[in-house]
Amino acid sequence: MEAARLGNRGLWAHDEAVPPWRRRHRKALPARIAGGTMRVAFACFVLATLTGCVTPPPQTAESEVTAAIDALKSALDSDRRLDPIRDKVSLGDARRASSSMLSLTSHPTEEERQALQEWHEVLKAHRPDITKKAQRAFPWAVPVYDLLWASGLSLLAELYSGKISYAEYNHRKLAMVTRGLKALDQRASEVQRDRPQGSSAALASFRNYLLEQQLINQEMQPARLAPFTCTRMGNTTNCF
Repeated sequence: MEAARLGNRGLWAHDEAVPPWRRRHRKALPARIAGGTMRVAFACFVLATLTGCVTPPPQTAESEVTAAIDALKSALDSDRRLDPIRDKVSLGDARRASSSMLSLTSHPTEEERQALQEWHEVLKAHRPDITKKAQRAFPWAVPVYDLLWASGLSLLAELYSGKISYAEYNHRKLAMVTRGLKALDQRASEVQRDRPQGSSAALASFRNYLLEQQLINQEMQPARLAPFTCTRMGNTTNCF
């Protein structure tokens, strides 16, 4: 999943790179930079893929995202309630699932189910702050993040309920994240061409993939929620 590229290069790897908030002063952003920027944004968002991301540059918007992610990572690392599942799922970056995680055919025990729910609660508590800051720093990546969040919750619900094993959960999460990275690559090119989100072929393709996998519904919400619930306020539905 391009983990090496994400882990071995800084965000501004070339002199011609331009921070996104300065794009209005310089329209033409090299494709390799746009793609790299968005991969980093993606790696810094995806929940249950949220930790272990490349550190963004010391600019205000990006550094705020970094601080929010560091707070989440610290919470995940220090919460002893998550210990029963640390060797079964990657609590941070889904790309770092170990070979044993990918081959673990067991289903969650009652103790592990409780830990899965606690994991969800930690992520849920940190998501609003990360989303708010990500919207300022990397607005073009947020729609992909939202789709991954919804589909990730469907997978977590399936694991929690015992419908799938840890191995299937980890493999499907990895495949989902791989497709998300591809969508960001494609969206980077679209952003360069000033294609609006509403006509994005990249987002449409990724959405259709998740629909085919039955991980989201037509409203772009999780296909399965139990034991999690949705709340609705006005026109906004929050399933997390």
